[in-house]
Amino acid sequence: MHILLVDNSNVYGGIPKVTVALANAMVDRGHRVTVLNQKPVSRFSYPLYKIGYWVYAKSLPRHI
Repeated sequence: MHILLVDNSNVYGGIPKVTVALANAMVDRGHRVTVLNQKPVSRFSYPLYKIGYWVYAKSLPRHI
């Protein structure tokens, strides 16, 4: 089984440590584990993020 663990926290300490402990326990049991760490976008960079996403969306092929 392949397990995806998502850690959306922007802190050090408890939540990341629990995520890693859970991932290690699942690997010990024979599972494949992927950990995704997705940090929130800061207010300063949010306009740049929106522009970047708009450019990315425009670069995708269009289906008719």
